[in-house]
Amino acid sequence: MAKNKTTGDRRRKGAGRSQTKNPITGTWTKRDAKSGKFMDVKADAKSFKGLRKATPQSTIQVRSPPKSSSVAREFVVVKKYLSSDGLVDVDKVATEFNLTKASLAHSLGFAEETLQRFSRVSAQKTQQRLREMLEILTRVEPWAGGMPQAMGWYRGQGIPALGDHTAEAFVKNDQAAVVRAYLDGLAAGAFA
Repeated sequence: MAKNKTTGDRRRKGAGRSQTKNPITGTWTKRDAKSGKFMDVKADAKSFKGLRKATPQSTIQVRSPPKSSSVAREFVVVKKYLSSDGLVDVDKVATEFNLTKASLAHSLGFAEETLQRFSRVSAQKTQQRLREMLEILTRVEPWAGGMPQAMGWYRGQGIPALGDHTAEAFVKNDQAAVVRAYLDGLAAGAFA
């Protein structure tokens, strides 16, 4: 009777791996059974030698969405920056991120003196940009490692999928919806 060899004799090179056929390209892809990562793609249409062919049910992994709601988290964090009259408190935001009002105004695309006067701070456009900035920072904060790191990403990290522009540049140009759509795509599982 035939027996499986031990793992140390190098005869079971394909153990723990499988292959699956890509229905679109017709090529075979080698997959690690433990991690589920794709390891290699065959250049021709022939299958890998010595690897078992995975059934379609074993290659599909369904991931459940995270249990914590990001909507509730956004509301709590944004509420932290609101004043008693419902406006975003510029002093709290500037203190949280160790920014001057002038540099905060610059990151929002306003003149330096915009955040110095209450009449300009309470203007609809100023409040809208402040809220958009805080919403983006709140969405980024879990994977950035904190709000200060999220601010660093917001101001300095270009987004390759959006032409290497920063989130700050989009908010300055009243295009925060583009960044929100990008972040929604990432949250849904799209590639960066």
